[in-house]
Amino acid sequence: MIWLCSVPPNQALLSREWESLTGDSFVVDVRPLTDPVEGFIEVCKYAMKFSELSLEDNFQAYKVMSGQRLIDAHGLMRGVEIPDNLLDDSLDDLPYVELLYTWMAFRLIKTGKTP
Repeated sequence: MIWLCSVPPNQALLSREWESLTGDSFVVDVRPLTDPVEGFIEVCKYAMKFSELSLEDNFQAYKVMSGQRLIDAHGLMRGVEIPDNLLDDSLDDLPYVELLYTWMAFRLIKTGKTP
C-alpha cells in the first residue's frame, strides 16, 4: 500500500492492524518513497495476479514491468549468487566408497563395500 500522509504512520500500530485483517501476517514496510515509480512497482508485485488479468491487461503489465526487479530474496537466500551453469560440478578423479544395502525384514542390511 502506498500511503500519502504528512506525518509518518506508527509502524507498530499498523502492524497490529494488518495482522488483525490478515490473520497471519504482521510484517509491514514503512518508509518514505524516494522514487514514486519504484514505490508503485514494489506495491504492484504483491497485488498483481497475472492469472486473473485479461490477455490485453496481462500484456500491458508485461510491457510496463518488463526489466523491473519484481522478485526479492529474503532470509537465508538473500545474497545467494546463482551460477550461470546449474549443473553439478564433476566428481571425476575423486575417491569414493560404494556401499550396497538390501531391504530385508523391514530394515536395511549392509551387503557389501567397495574401496
